[in-house]
Amino acid sequence: MPPALSRTKLTVPDMSNCFDFHMMEDFASTVLETAIVATLEGENYSASSVSGQVSAMNKFIVENMNRACGNFKYVSSVLIMSNEPESRQPPQSVVNFSACWNNESDNLVDVTWRSDAMTCVASVVGVLI
Repeated sequence: MPPALSRTKLTVPDMSNCFDFHMMEDFASTVLETAIVATLEGENYSASSVSGQVSAMNKFIVENMNRACGNFKYVSSVLIMSNEPESRQPPQSVVNFSACWNNESDNLVDVTWRSDAMTCVASVVGVLI
């Protein structure tokens, strides 16, 4: 786990009575942003580091979402892309989730973060058990 992420202390609310992922959207955004910033802020893109960064971020996201509320199954996805230095345009990519879920209780939250060196898209899906 990246050192900054392993030192990150996140206040996790007790949402054990939550059965609607829409009510967890703000916390989910905070978890995603915390994972991204603690891992990537001030870093340069390194292809040899991306696999470990993505794994650590996914673990952090799912563990903290589950700590807040165990009533959902969580799926986390993190994509880190290098920003080509000679290009002024951010990389173009399409990422899509497809799932069968209940619109009343389940949802997806995603956060996009960019620096001069890289772009990161992190998502978490919550599906009521």
